[in-house]
Amino acid sequence: MLSKRLSKNYKNKTKDIIWLVSNCKTPSGRMVSVNALRKYLNVNQYGACNKRRLSISDDEKKKLFEKHYFYIASENTDCKHYITEKFFERLFFNSIPIVSVRKLYDGYAPPNSFIAMDDFESPEEMGVFLNELKNNKTEYLKYFEYRKLGWEQKKEIPSTRCFLCKELIKFHKSKKHSVYPDIQKWQKESNECLPENYIPRKWNITGF
Repeated sequence: MLSKRLSKNYKNKTKDIIWLVSNCKTPSGRMVSVNALRKYLNVNQYGACNKRRLSISDDEKKKLFEKHYFYIASENTDCKHYITEKFFERLFFNSIPIVSVRKLYDGYAPPNSFIAMDDFESPEEMGVFLNELKNNKTEYLKYFEYRKLGWEQKKEIPSTRCFLCKELIKFHKSKKHSVYPDIQKWQKESNECLPENYIPRKWNITGF
């Protein structure tokens, strides 16, 4: 039954990539990376960055995503434990997510359920791969195999509330505190995040 639904959905796809984005200039440099991919595939973009608003129901959004072979799920920052609804909320749309850095998702996401930009040496190499994949039904549908048998999540993303409770307990015991006037700067310096523009630099893109 699942295979039939996925097969039918594949036949109904007419567009390459969809991207819902509201933050245009981000530490991850995702806008630069995606713009580089536009040379090889069409990117259907919605959101504040191009003033192309999308006000539709969740069901309509799902149908829109499923007209596309892929969707961009890259985050504002490439950080450990930072995976948002861009990935998980849309994981069960019948479209393949594209993320920035594989190691940030391995163990959290189902195996072979996404495509990572850093698996490729250039946007051209990735563009060739995506074009070949979208035209190969057998290989494309392999990205949904995990739905048949389920999967075991190897890693757990820490609960924000649990983390806050632990920190408050530590603070209560130690009576020491710190002030961070710039939370983004602190996050970057905490070694939990990759350098800014990680993918654009890997792909040797200049001018960002």
